[in-house]
Amino acid sequence: MASMYILVQNSKEEVKVVLDQLPRYASDILDILKAEQAPFDLWLIIAREYFKQGKIEQFRQILEEGSSPEIDEYYADVRYDRIAILNALGAYYSYLGKIETKQREKEEHFKPGLADSAARARPAGPQPITTKSSTTLPTGIHGS
Repeated sequence: MASMYILVQNSKEEVKVVLDQLPRYASDILDILKAEQAPFDLWLIIAREYFKQGKIEQFRQILEEGSSPEIDEYYADVRYDRIAILNALGAYYSYLGKIETKQREKEEHFKPGLADSAARARPAGPQPITTKSSTTLPTGIHGS
């Protein structure tokens, strides 16, 4: 029974999160992550655990929230972990696009905006390029 701890801000207390007993609703854990400004790598650990448990909607919610502009402000200096979240979300949508059989719905799964978010997190380097590749090359869309 793996668990992790989130430090409570301005306190010596911790919130214990048992990974195989995550809340049914991702919003419950998201509230804690945001309120305590939990280290960003914990966001990815929790999202991955939801995915491993087959709770795909919760997985997606954690990644979507972790890639939102609001979160960018709080975690501006945490570049690699933010890019890891964007890469995971890009991989998820690329997979959905790959397995979708209807062309219109297929195209909706590819999210070029994720590459733009990665580039804002780290304007130069291989991570934004990787994100851009995983989200745009399958569609045939090529940009600068």
